[in-house]
Amino acid sequence: MKAPRIVGLDLANAISLPGLFLASYALVLTDQYTKLSGAEYEFSLDIWAAIYVFASGMIGTIMMRGRNRRSIKQKQHSVRKGVGFLVLGMIITTVWPVNFLVMLGLCFILTPWLSLLNSAILRFLTMAIFLCALLLEFLQPEWVMPGIVQVYADNHLSILKYVQYLVFSGRYALFPFVAFYIAGMTFARKAFLEKRVARLNNILALGGIVAGFAFHLLWNNAFSLTPTSIAAEQLPFRLLKIMNLPAFALLGVSIPVVVINVMNYVARHWGHWKLVQAFAKLGAMKHSAYLMHLLLGISVLWAINHEHFTHYRWLLALSAFAYVSFLILAVVWKKRHNLGPVEWALERLAGNHE
Repeated sequence: MKAPRIVGLDLANAISLPGLFLASYALVLTDQYTKLSGAEYEFSLDIWAAIYVFASGMIGTIMMRGRNRRSIKQKQHSVRKGVGFLVLGMIITTVWPVNFLVMLGLCFILTPWLSLLNSAILRFLTMAIFLCALLLEFLQPEWVMPGIVQVYADNHLSILKYVQYLVFSGRYALFPFVAFYIAGMTFARKAFLEKRVARLNNILALGGIVAGFAFHLLWNNAFSLTPTSIAAEQLPFRLLKIMNLPAFALLGVSIPVVVINVMNYVARHWGHWKLVQAFAKLGAMKHSAYLMHLLLGISVLWAINHEHFTHYRWLLALSAFAYVSFLILAVVWKKRHNLGPVEWALERLAGNHE
């Protein structure tokens, strides 16, 4: 029998999946992933990935807690699982660029060493990543990423822009979501303490959400202005135009805290309900569901003219169909198996043959 807090994490993952499905379909089927510029994150799409990654960071801390932090066997388990994610993600990336399996692979490989650091250093790493992204965005304003294919052919694309986009502030970027993973690891060290800590976390998270939307409004208003070319180069206006990144950072850390605490409450009080248990089963199979949704999306791309799916009405329908299908599949699968197919394969790769 799982502890309520673990069930709460499963529920949080189950909540993030429909948003992940919609985000991937929206970006790939409408070719938006080749038309992004700078750090233009879309909160309605990207916040679901933040929840998914933040919860994975919490699981990383749980996996390496206590004596496991210095256990060679547990370190090997985490690294092997990370390699499995990394290889799987890179295979999928060749036909479906927008996926987070590569990032999760990197995070699980680093988890044994990150778990040895104290919370203050982990917080510093989280802030340093976003500050680096903010600095690069400030140094390279008003540039457009031509697309993953043209990157290698465009001799005029500077190395700084390439590093900025792929590492810090683009839809393919690793470090912003690695920062959410590290934030999840830090939060897990406090989330299992007394209720007083949970209440304080909720208050701070709500403040972060308010501040995040305030930064987003500042950024949004900057694009509604029509300054002269001289005014556009002045410091206040240039600062306004990079406010989207701190907004995304605040919302990407704060919203998962609130969602996970709410799901913990649901698990404690209504965890015996069949519907809650069904969603928890889907959340426990999140990696399998995510991979199957990628395969479904690739099949759609190959089977039909994907221009029909440029309207969000069709994207919503496809995402809803995928989610309901995987929910039913999870309930049926869990009757005979403890792990999802991808989770089982990763555990075998990591050396756990139980």
